[in-house]
Amino acid sequence: RVMVQCRARGPGRAGAAVAAFAEAFLRIIDDEDDEHPPIKLTEFQKWQLMRLLETDENGRLKLREALIMLPRKNGKTFLIAIIMLYMLCFAPDHAQMYSAAKDLKQAQNVFRMVKAWIEYSPELSKVMKIRESDSMIINKFTGAFYRAVPADTASMHGTNPYFVIVDELHGMVTKKHHDFVESLTTGSGARKESLVVYISTAGAVILGTLLGEMYLRGKEIAEGKATASNFGAFIWEAAPDADITDPEVWMQANPMLAEGVLSLEFMQEQNEK
Repeated sequence: RVMVQCRARGPGRAGAAVAAFAEAFLRIIDDEDDEHPPIKLTEFQKWQLMRLLETDENGRLKLREALIMLPRKNGKTFLIAIIMLYMLCFAPDHAQMYSAAKDLKQAQNVFRMVKAWIEYSPELSKVMKIRESDSMIINKFTGAFYRAVPADTASMHGTNPYFVIVDELHGMVTKKHHDFVESLTTGSGARKESLVVYISTAGAVILGTLLGEMYLRGKEIAEGKATASNFGAFIWEAAPDADITDPEVWMQANPMLAEGVLSLEFMQEQNEK
């Protein structure tokens, strides 16, 4: 019954449903805390879920593509892994989901987190089958699956993905990387509903790359120079002329610092490196 209550219903409910799912089923899997307390999302994380997963009057996701840029240690992978596990539970039958990155180790960051949550949860363990040999997790009841894939995987043309995460996009700068991302994500446009989320560290923009193109597109939309109904850009960065030694600037560019999850002492250490 609790699992059913976590489904999104009606317009605007998907983000709230994901948050409810995470706090009901998932635990903090951390070697430093043997008690594994339940996950408690911050206000920023709930805000991000609501904006990223906003739905229309038919209950379908409004966005088809999204770029999330955050400084390190602000929980990008954590939040996106929650969404991946939720999608794996509630996506349509036989839906395809992928996390991709420059290399397999990076692509598996989301996989390892999702796998740990499933293994720790008696409820989720009954629903999911984990195949470590090919970094795949399958919903035994719906046939939906999630797989982690590196950029050197053979062409992904022919896939029909429902949800895709492209992690650390700033590291994928060659034409081969670009072609791989295109082959992986092109098929999603054939679906009535799909979402591709590109993730990168703030400050890592390289003009002329796929990330550079998406970054400029997002900035143009934010400045009112362009419009887009199905593309969202969530970019957390300091102004070009900002004093990067100023704690107030750190607050503006690091939402988890403003939430109190990161400390000023930690930020000072990072600034001195």
